[in-house]
Amino acid sequence: MATSEVESQQRPNLVFIFPDQMRAQACGFMGNEQLQTPNMDLLAEQGVTFTNAVSTCPVCTPYRAALLTGRYPLSNGMVLNDVRLPVTELCIAEVLRDEGYETGYVGKWHLDGPHRGGFTPPGPRRQGFDYWAVAECTHNYMNSFYYRDDP
Repeated sequence: MATSEVESQQRPNLVFIFPDQMRAQACGFMGNEQLQTPNMDLLAEQGVTFTNAVSTCPVCTPYRAALLTGRYPLSNGMVLNDVRLPVTELCIAEVLRDEGYETGYVGKWHLDGPHRGGFTPPGPRRQGFDYWAVAECTHNYMNSFYYRDDP
């Protein structure tokens, strides 16, 4: 087995879930016996959960940008919704990619400017993510869509 294969087997898989407006009580593992969330429960059992967290800015775009950059909204310039995250910001996917991880983003992005429903082309505006299945921003939850590498 090659050295890089051994190294990759020793590193943990990382999965971050960034839901919009999801309360802790919306998962079975947080004590809500009325809900059955077996996949979330298994992730919680095998991983790390944050049971007490505070958002520095509980608005979608600033919050997502803060999570991806590790910088406060006033530092990264993302202080309101529907603005584009500068490609000069160093994001977690770029750091992980440089350490040999394969990265992916699935779901709502809301970091590529004012064109809700728009397409983010492959390249620097994807902030280092390799795999991509994303909707810029939609609130049509029952009939949602996403883009891959073509509009």
